[in-house]
Amino acid sequence: MRRAVCADHRTPLNPEPIAQGDCQFACAICDLPAEPLVPLCPRCGQPLRTETVMFQQNLPDGVMTQARDLVAGADLLIVVGTTLLVQPASELPAEAFRRGIPTVMVNLDGTPCDANFTCLVRQPAGEMFAEVGRLLA
Repeated sequence: MRRAVCADHRTPLNPEPIAQGDCQFACAICDLPAEPLVPLCPRCGQPLRTETVMFQQNLPDGVMTQARDLVAGADLLIVVGTTLLVQPASELPAEAFRRGIPTVMVNLDGTPCDANFTCLVRQPAGEMFAEVGRLLA
């Protein structure tokens, strides 16, 4: 599950904290209040942010190599909710295509690569995975 971290909490995905990097607060995304629009850290008052890579932020060292290795060993690649425009992560489906790995795109909108996918699912990802869970139960 994704976490929310204080903007002053130094992590591999937040290597440049907003202040000194001293705050260690983190919580599950689902524990965040609906208001205010930008929730604040209950410990230091700095904004909270999701622990994700932001646009124009570098990925932690080794992440893409690990991802490519995982794709190379996969029996199936499921790609969820993307335009496939953001590099370098958008290279991963192409790696699967080159290797002949079946690929499923779960996305409401089309992408320039849709013709390469084994299967396209045009419904919200949460609904699709809930349905898959019911079928597998």
